[in-house]
Amino acid sequence: MPTAGPTPEGPRANHLLGHPPDARLLLQNCDDLGLDESVNLAVIESVQQGIAASCSLMTPCHAAPHALRLLRRHPEITVLGYLRCRKPGEPPEAGSRRAPRTRRLCHDEEKA
Repeated sequence: MPTAGPTPEGPRANHLLGHPPDARLLLQNCDDLGLDESVNLAVIESVQQGIAASCSLMTPCHAAPHALRLLRRHPEITVLGYLRCRKPGEPPEAGSRRAPRTRRLCHDEEKA
């Protein structure tokens, strides 16, 4: 199994972050922003305190609008996003064990 060794991007990333080229860095990312309002608050606090470097927004989850409001107040926070695609007619929670209260945040193309 290959180990995580230096890559061409590694030394450059280290330099951009203010570290020597041979430094080994661990960048933490908080997942699940949007899952619940309490999770949203904890994620924002973790990034602000330097525990994590960024966060990932779960757009289909019920607390995503709350997360977006928090992010608007904290533009310094790096956020990644991902969408969960589903088949036409499939209920929002299909295939997800953790999002029973999911609601659609955008319109389907067929309704547009």
